[in-house]
Amino acid sequence: VGSRTLEPQLDSLLAALHAQICVPVESSSPLVVSNQKEVLRCFTVLARCAPDRLLAFLLPKLDTSGERTRLGTLQVVRHVINSAASQMEVKKPFILSSMRLPLLDTNPKVKRAVVQVISAMAHHGYLEQPGGEAMVEYIVQQCALPPETEKLGPDSEDLTADSVRAISISTLYLVSTTVDRMSDVLWPYLLAFLTPVRFTGALTPLCRSLVHLAQKRQEVGAEAFLVPSNSNVALPSPYAVTTRLLTVASQPYVGDGRGAASLRLLNALHRSIHPLLGQRWATTVPPLLEHLDEFTEETLSQKEWEERLLA
Repeated sequence: VGSRTLEPQLDSLLAALHAQICVPVESSSPLVVSNQKEVLRCFTVLARCAPDRLLAFLLPKLDTSGERTRLGTLQVVRHVINSAASQMEVKKPFILSSMRLPLLDTNPKVKRAVVQVISAMAHHGYLEQPGGEAMVEYIVQQCALPPETEKLGPDSEDLTADSVRAISISTLYLVSTTVDRMSDVLWPYLLAFLTPVRFTGALTPLCRSLVHLAQKRQEVGAEAFLVPSNSNVALPSPYAVTTRLLTVASQPYVGDGRGAASLRLLNALHRSIHPLLGQRWATTVPPLLEHLDEFTEETLSQKEWEERLLA
């Protein structure tokens, strides 16, 4: 495939393949789905034998505002990140910088495709690169999307913001818990998203991911767990984190069970907040969580809950 006979045909071949990948796929049509898989395999071959030419053709198309072009291009980018990892290794900065405009796209279908690309990037070491923080922040932003008030009809082909939020929450948790190399990227970086009000909607998934990361680092050792004082990230103070998490825990059932998630994170962070808190919170947090399990938003006494929380 790397022969000179392919060279003159490369541009027209890329254009033809790209046009096919940009055709909307009917999930009910096995033939179309099979064809798209074959087209993606062709892109893998080209990524391995002519990575420079492929990216020179592909990445500028991410600047195109057309939905189908951007969706198709993101699909190919995600595919070659996974299938031609060694050839893409030195191209990581270029691929990351090419995501600038897709990150600004408000189309829910494009948002989902961007999240899927970022998930692939997380598995292949892109997010450790300069610019990787913007990808993590993007995922958190999508986790913070407010619930939709108007539901689409069953026949609608549009993707909802709720769907984007759901895949973002799933991606954040999976990346936090299954991709070992992401531990040093996400800790302590995710702590920075706990206190800004604009990320309130993302607090439950953030807390769940941070609890896992904190526990994993505690298993490694005390030094790995401590939040570094020389971190390049502007992290909130232990006081700010405690205040924020206790405040949101006062409305425990809001935001997919934000109260329980916040309390679990406070318990996991006790060593960073204050070294003497561990024993106290070990005896007070579990009963609070049990109390929440026994009630619902309708049956919980708000006054009693706040008294328990501040006791």
